Amino acid sequence: MADRIPIYTDDDIAQIVAREDTTNAIVSEVEEFMRDKRKGLVVSPPRFTCEANDGKLVVTAGASERKREIGLRVYSTYGQVALEKQVTIIYNMDGDIKGIFIGEDIGRIRTAAINAVAVKQLSRHDSKTLGVIGSGKQARSVVPAIARVRELEKIIIFSQHVAHAKAYADRMGKDLRELGIDISVFEDAGSLVAHSDIVLSATTSSVPVLKNSWLRPGQHISSMGKKFRESHEIDPAIVMSANTVSTDSVQQLKSFGSLFFVNEAARDRIMDLSELIDHGGRDDEDVSLFLSVGLAGTEVAVAGRILSIMEKEGSAAGEEKLPHLNK
Repeated sequence: MADRIPIYTDDDIAQIVAREDTTNAIVSEVEEFMRDKRKGLVVSPPRFTCEANDGKLVVTAGASERKREIGLRVYSTYGQVALEKQVTIIYNMDGDIKGIFIGEDIGRIRTAAINAVAVKQLSRHDSKTLGVIGSGKQARSVVPAIARVRELEKIIIFSQHVAHAKAYADRMGKDLRELGIDISVFEDAGSLVAHSDIVLSATTSSVPVLKNSWLRPGQHISSMGKKFRESHEIDPAIVMSANTVSTDSVQQLKSFGSLFFVNEAARDRIMDLSELIDHGGRDDEDVSLFLSVGLAGTEVAVAGRILSIMEKEGSAAGEEKLPHLNK
């Protein structure tokens, strides 16, 4: 019988990925992936879509030459994006499958780690207050990761729906207060920005929720939401006014073409975050902007790190979930 392929669901990895040491390890893994990207040791092409009448299949793929791993993540949009049905497959460079992950957690965790790396590399080291616009799944997943890379004292939340922001604060409050971080709700986005050192915009909004006129010197802004010409969550003027503008994947950004939310002159200002890793700091008065679009291959890096942790700790894989793969 061939070697059995480890298969995990989100439930299988839930306890491990919730731990502080795992969060730290994953953020470090993604940061190292970006260092390797700068050295030309990774492959991270734009995502591929296969479109049909009623939906599409979306595929992101990437490889690490240093770790000798290659893989992909795939999901469909039939009816609606079924995040729990995402599949991430990681291979050795010899073609053997190392592991399969079914569910949304690999994608969610890698997005959180990418944005944590951006905050670590681009924000002022003495940043103490994180302002979060949005209270959905993205905001819930990325905030704990950011809290590991900056010694935060306060987190303030704004949502178009105040009840959602209050529920978010209640849900996250206990864990954050154990880290010495106070969490509160603001009912005005402009006021939140005025009181924040770091601003995270993580919304599904199609209209700007963050205005250029609100920004003040020394802030870092991260945008996780829409970035299309007819649908974008931040004021396009920020791309021209910020001192430093970067993204995790210039390749993905270029693939948007004329659909991107800023013109060519503004797009030309956008640097690859991998080129800013270990850059050596920033002027205290600078404003930095990070545009999160999804760096292909980070799913593979995250899946590989989680797989190595589970193997080391002897976690049982759920082979019975897809038994035909293991005959």
